[in-house]
Amino acid sequence: MLLRLATGLDRGEFEVEAAGLRGRGAVADALRATGVPVHDVGLGAGLLRLLRERRFDVVHASLFHASLWARIATTLARPGPRPRPAIVCALHAIESRAPFRLLIDRATAGLVDRYVAVSEAVRRFAIGRGGLPARRVATVRNGVDLPPARPGPPPSPGEGPFVCVARLHRDKDHATLLRAWALVRARLGATTPALELAGDGPLRAPLEALAAALGLGAVVRFLGARGDVPAVLGRAAAFVLATRREGLGLAAIEAMAASLPVVAAGAGGIAEAVVQGETGLLVRPGAASALAAAVLALVADPDRARRLGEAGRRRAEREFSAPVMVRRYASLYRDVAGLAALRRSAILPA
Repeated sequence: MLLRLATGLDRGEFEVEAAGLRGRGAVADALRATGVPVHDVGLGAGLLRLLRERRFDVVHASLFHASLWARIATTLARPGPRPRPAIVCALHAIESRAPFRLLIDRATAGLVDRYVAVSEAVRRFAIGRGGLPARRVATVRNGVDLPPARPGPPPSPGEGPFVCVARLHRDKDHATLLRAWALVRARLGATTPALELAGDGPLRAPLEALAAALGLGAVVRFLGARGDVPAVLGRAAAFVLATRREGLGLAAIEAMAASLPVVAAGAGGIAEAVVQGETGLLVRPGAASALAAAVLALVADPDRARRLGEAGRRRAEREFSAPVMVRRYASLYRDVAGLAALRRSAILPA
């Protein structure tokens, strides 16, 4: 998301630089390749020095540690009458945070000009559970790179595989997905569609054991971590996700962009991304039987699956493309930079 945003903003209006707290990596290299300066500031005084040397109008921080250090550093970097940049802090997830983190967030909320939630579900969580001031929490949904439109429809759900793209973590609830597939297999037998699981994580071994115990060895494939997710989606018939907690559901949006019908648990922001009965089928989280029934409904009605996939592509183009996200962030930056300018006019002498 950082790469899409940094490279998508109009360079004639915005000068974009990036700073990382934990060393260099693939994203830093990709940013540098596009001409975006990248600073490896570490967890110490590097960010403070950078903010003192440069006159940024906006500092946009993501994730807990970076957001907290950005609040502190921007305040320390502008002592006395010197204006500080406006601070934007991204909120990505609905999570069971440790109480001390929620307390720190609330205690330092006054240093943040705008929080940005990736979905209305995350916004509600941040205000209700997190105690953040509602007037400072905006919503800007993430955007994806749209693949070229398919030359034809995807294979029908009875012919091609169902794909799940998600890390193998308890929040994604692959166990419920496997139990649902066992129910699908009990109904369809030898005609059961394949289930491909793209992603890796700490639960791979127990999930492989569960798949074997359920007799799914012939129909479930663990693909591991993949760098070619568009290709994986490109050969799929449908997308399926059993997640219990989701900030927005970027994988489901990428599937819609690939013209795939979506079957998913309607957790968190998933219900904002996938429109029930229009771009996919939503079920209650943790309900293996309901998930299986939705899969069977798509297998039984290929025409409906095709219509859901086509509507999903249109919705992704309209609401979740990277250019749409960039435009909304550009508007937000202009807004908070205006707040920063007002702060300067109030603090600096005439």
